[in-house]
Amino acid sequence: MDDSTAARLALLETHVDWLYQNSGYAPPYGHGGSPPAGPAAGAGGGGGISAAVLALVRDGNKIGAIRQYREETGVGLKEAKDAVDRLG
Repeated sequence: MDDSTAARLALLETHVDWLYQNSGYAPPYGHGGSPPAGPAAGAGGGGGISAAVLALVRDGNKIGAIRQYREETGVGLKEAKDAVDRLG
């Protein structure tokens, strides 16, 4: 890979990281090696996924994650399930 391609790839990765952080979605587990430890965009403020929800998903407790997400955000069951499903 030449220098210009590597520089462009690094810039694209920076943009993708920014999009994940500001969209409220957690990055895929393969991105960076492991799920993030904190909220993707700030809990309670813009649809971010909290560390508590991410931990429940990581532990395989999908129902608990949906319940926690609903408590934090006030969304309905379908919206919470869809949000948790997008995590993994």
